Amino acid sequence: MAQKMISYVKPIYQDETLIGVVGIDIDFKYFEEVINGIKVYENGYSFLLDDKYNFLIHPELTNEDNLSTLNDGEYKYIIDKIAKKSEETVKIKFEGVDKLLTFSYLSNGWTLVVLAPNFEIY
Repeated sequence: MAQKMISYVKPIYQDETLIGVVGIDIDFKYFEEVINGIKVYENGYSFLLDDKYNFLIHPELTNEDNLSTLNDGEYKYIIDKIAKKSEETVKIKFEGVDKLLTFSYLSNGWTLVVLAPNFEIY
């Protein structure tokens, strides 16, 4: 069984000459534990999208799911907000419940999304 990893690699230069490369591999399970461990009120949660809006980490959806096609494209307006690096809180109805969500943008193009039901926030 293949193990999912995240690799970060950076070149090392001396006087504009490449002298080496340093890198680290991190087990993806670590990120799953951290993101799934984020508690947002009682029933809120967080999830991680890649730069193509595939779900990398989500309590119910898999990386086969994509935000652009979820519920027949109902949430494409959220993609527009993410693409514009919006800082605003977005109202959404998901699974019949009104929720608020917000975004945090990672340097690798991924997006951390945090959401919670309105009734727990107000």
